[in-house]
Amino acid sequence: MEIYNVIGVMSGTSLDGLDLAYCNFMIDKNNHWKFEIVCADTTDFDNRLKKKIIESTKMNGLDLMKLHNELGNVISQTVETFIQKNKIDKKMIDCIS
Repeated sequence: MEIYNVIGVMSGTSLDGLDLAYCNFMIDKNNHWKFEIVCADTTDFDNRLKKKIIESTKMNGLDLMKLHNELGNVISQTVETFIQKNKIDKKMIDCIS
């Protein structure tokens, strides 16, 4: 049986924050997939960032790139905190998506 360890991160249209899940995906010799959610959490966006995201449709290209970088930093910091909080061995992570 092959096992893949994945951290998934998403945010929906409600802009309430980031949802994270650490999952094991398993495939047996008959190509049947199973999964297990090991742990999950939700982290709220702060009001300032949420406001920027909502107003992003009115931004110029430069401001959009700045927001893109800021959001990327927030996501990476949130994932790092999630890994530490749940004592996940980084060597065991196959993918963060």
